[in-house]
Amino acid sequence: MAKGFIGNLLLKILQKLGRDLIALSTRIKKDRILFIQESSSGSNSYALWKAASEAMRKKYDLVLYQMPPNEDFSIFVKKHRLMSSARIIVTTHSSFKPSKNHIHIQLWHGVPLKKIGSMEIGLTTKFRPSKLWQEVDYIMSYSETYTTFLNACMLSDPKKYVITGAPRNDWLFASEGRAGMRKMLGQPGQDVKYIFYIPTFREGYLGLKQGDKTYKNPFGFGCFDPERFDRFLSDNKCVMVFKPHPHEEKLMQNYFSQYPLKNMVLLTDLDLKNKGLDFYEVLNACDILITDYSSVFYDFMLLDRPMIFTPVDLEAYKSTRGIMIESFEGWVPGPMALGQEALEVEIGKCLYQPDYYKEKRNDMCANHHRYQDGNASARLWKFMDDLLSR
Repeated sequence: MAKGFIGNLLLKILQKLGRDLIALSTRIKKDRILFIQESSSGSNSYALWKAASEAMRKKYDLVLYQMPPNEDFSIFVKKHRLMSSARIIVTTHSSFKPSKNHIHIQLWHGVPLKKIGSMEIGLTTKFRPSKLWQEVDYIMSYSETYTTFLNACMLSDPKKYVITGAPRNDWLFASEGRAGMRKMLGQPGQDVKYIFYIPTFREGYLGLKQGDKTYKNPFGFGCFDPERFDRFLSDNKCVMVFKPHPHEEKLMQNYFSQYPLKNMVLLTDLDLKNKGLDFYEVLNACDILITDYSSVFYDFMLLDRPMIFTPVDLEAYKSTRGIMIESFEGWVPGPMALGQEALEVEIGKCLYQPDYYKEKRNDMCANHHRYQDGNASARLWKFMDDLLSR
């Protein structure tokens, strides 16, 4: 164990020296903006890059860098040389700031519902604020509410937050989501209803298992009859799209390989990448959202469509990961379903009662989204343009 610790420490020291040397030896191109994309599952960086106007593309050198799944020495050098050459570095997940002469804009990837950073229950050591989050120059925010939630976790300077809304949420207003789903899945009937199930990431977060959900079925219910559920979906002209976290796709692939289901389909990050799509470009095809603790529901509220929550291991999840709010049931803008029968009942209500939970959705949306217009990217582009014009 001691040898492993020393080896990891030595590797980190060498990596830092390498990054510093690359930064010192690389000239910053004052018109270069680098956008780092780490997945196809809601990348704000990719959405902002894609939304750039022709005027911005002519005025600036815009570079999209897709992070590779594995990194060797040559990739390490290429990545950090590219970062060091950019005046502005835009990220959705990790933070990078090669030197004080670079500008780092952190767009992040969701409103904290589950605890992260300083709020994380599962941490076995005393939390130390990330140096990179201390050094980040600007942080994208949805609202004052979002700023309060995220900064409680990441402990940066609240004055660094810029309220523009998330670039990826612009797709909820403008993307041809149903056309994208047809591109992914073929040609279902025109009147089909899409139900998306988007669970949170659990396995292996910080080396710890979160909650005690079973993976005997996708929802973690005590009992689940997939054939019956498939018939229920068919009877109601619905297709259930399972979108697991990219790090947990193998778990769902193992499950789906056992059942030849017609109306329950799996959508992976690779599926999206192969079609040149980000998940948020098809999210507005969703008629009903189902999740447990994923923050995707905060974004989905912008569509004012029904959602259902399946917190099957709420108490265990609270004790191993933690929830940012006191009452989960009182907070979420939709009903809870903890078993198959309850889920089918709630899906029926969502399909045939258009105003089900509408008032609560709208109230919560107003508190979490200052802007509900699909122009987040335009606001961020203006901000960056003004920044580089100073």
